[in-house]
Amino acid sequence: MAYILKDWSLRSLSGDQKGLSFLVCGRVYGRPGWSDGSKLCSTEIQEVTIENDDVIITTKNSVYCCPMSEHHCPIEDLELQQRFFDEASRGKIETASARRYEQNIQALATKLPAEEKEAILFVVSSQADYCFEGLLLKNGKDFRFISDYHVHTGMIQDSVLIGDMESMDFRFFPYYGNKISFYVWRTACRTVYVYNLGPEPVRFECLAGDHLIPPGMVEKLIIDRPPKEDNEESII
Repeated sequence: MAYILKDWSLRSLSGDQKGLSFLVCGRVYGRPGWSDGSKLCSTEIQEVTIENDDVIITTKNSVYCCPMSEHHCPIEDLELQQRFFDEASRGKIETASARRYEQNIQALATKLPAEEKEAILFVVSSQADYCFEGLLLKNGKDFRFISDYHVHTGMIQDSVLIGDMESMDFRFFPYYGNKISFYVWRTACRTVYVYNLGPEPVRFECLAGDHLIPPGMVEKLIIDRPPKEDNEESII
């Protein structure tokens, strides 16, 4: 039986003297003992085949069905694709995942009121790493989704950094119990919404106060402080 793996990508780990070992990671569905959407990293990949619009990955212990449209492509994955896929398959995966990316943006765009000309939509989920799925930027009729972030590892507490650190700079501490607490909030955009697409409430602490966002809900934040100058940081 093959388990469904969404939002999947390839990873490599240091192996023994024979070389690297390769894994597939993603969100698993239909696997006994695992909640649907749980993050999973497999055991070592043994075989990869293509069946129509799916990638079938066999590991030491399981078989995973990975829809091409559900492919997530970090930098490491790009480097590994040539090991497992020919050029035609890589092109097919890229086309399918790009189509899904556009569909996701369109779906998220409906969470913002049409009258908003410029806004930020934070997308959070208890199933995501650090409860952060990404943020959607709206500027007129243009939308851009940012899912990349940098994790700063601290001796006591890790922190998550989002943005280019110039025009936009968000930084938060992730806590157990689905809580994120921002300690830097710098952006010229004062219209901010939070959308929880996960199955559990997420606590979102920022300049606008402490908000408990229920599953499936969108909440507008009231940012009553003016934006900081470029050489200042908004510290909570």
